[in-house]
Amino acid sequence: MNQYFVYLFLCIVFNTTLAVSYKLAVNKKYSFQNILVIAYFIACLMPAYKLFNGNHESLINIRISSIGVVAGILTFSAAILFIKSLEFEKLHLSWMVRSLSVAIPIAASILFWHEQITLKKGIGFLMLFLCIIFVAIDKKKKKG
Repeated sequence: MNQYFVYLFLCIVFNTTLAVSYKLAVNKKYSFQNILVIAYFIACLMPAYKLFNGNHESLINIRISSIGVVAGILTFSAAILFIKSLEFEKLHLSWMVRSLSVAIPIAASILFWHEQITLKKGIGFLMLFLCIIFVAIDKKKKKG
């Protein structure tokens, strides 16, 4: 169980660093496309190492390869759109919206694959909706 929290902590640290690096790139007027290419190239090194040192099935399986290509295109596109959003809005709002997008696949798994709704998932969804409501209220206060 302790490893679980170490992994989560490191995930938080790395995601925070990623968010700050995106914002820094936008503020400094750096080419975010170049930053994305470098970031995704580096991110591909570890899975590529794992792939070429043992798991050759996915190299020849067209379904796995197709899903990987589509996922890569979507991930890269989402990152570009996220960075563009930083030009218009503050980091905290853009990052929150990006994080809230996890609710869609969770809802789909509940609806289409009949995954059970646990207490934790129910509380998580409630918190997601509260975040959306609080952001909407905050936006109305700033406009009004």
